Amino acid sequence: MKFGLNMLLNEYLLPDSVEYKDSEVFQIVCPECYEPVFKVVRDNKVCYFSHYKKDKIIDTNCSLRVDSMSYDDLVNISNESRGQNIDLFLSVFKEAMLSHEINGDIEKVLYLIEAV
Repeated sequence: MKFGLNMLLNEYLLPDSVEYKDSEVFQIVCPECYEPVFKVVRDNKVCYFSHYKKDKIIDTNCSLRVDSMSYDDLVNISNESRGQNIDLFLSVFKEAMLSHEINGDIEKVLYLIEAV
């Protein structure tokens, strides 16, 4: 999730503004279900807050909870995108741009196409 709720100060925090261990110290929770969350950093670039593993005894439905995916699920989803061709998309896009000249300025259209 993009932000967590600091229970001590009653304010929202971005994950960039805290360290991993701050989640416990500042009592950072999910702003919807108020379950504890922790900071996650992926590839030293992307960071976000995440729920802890779902408890089978406590059934909380939170729209901000993202269930983890198994490797097989990830492979299946990746396979669904196969067959898409960015070159085909761009050729159709360029044709559409040329047929609908922006303000009648063909030079501007050609410049935009080259930028893509």
